[in-house]
Amino acid sequence: MAVGGDVASEAKAWLELRSGEPIEIKESCTIGRASANDLVLADDRVSRQHAVIRIERDECRVVDLGSA
Repeated sequence: MAVGGDVASEAKAWLELRSGEPIEIKESCTIGRASANDLVLADDRVSRQHAVIRIERDECRVVDLGSA
């Protein structure tokens, strides 16, 4: 961490896909079918904007965006 750096802005986690591929999550990661998401899932059971993973301080939260 750089001197004077903000720990919260450098928070990150890793998500491992079934394929074994790791995805780094720095602050947030959107999940859904739409191509604008960070993690795109090609599954009709998944909404276009399905969920978001948020890294806040020392916590990781998965938030359901409530779309169907």
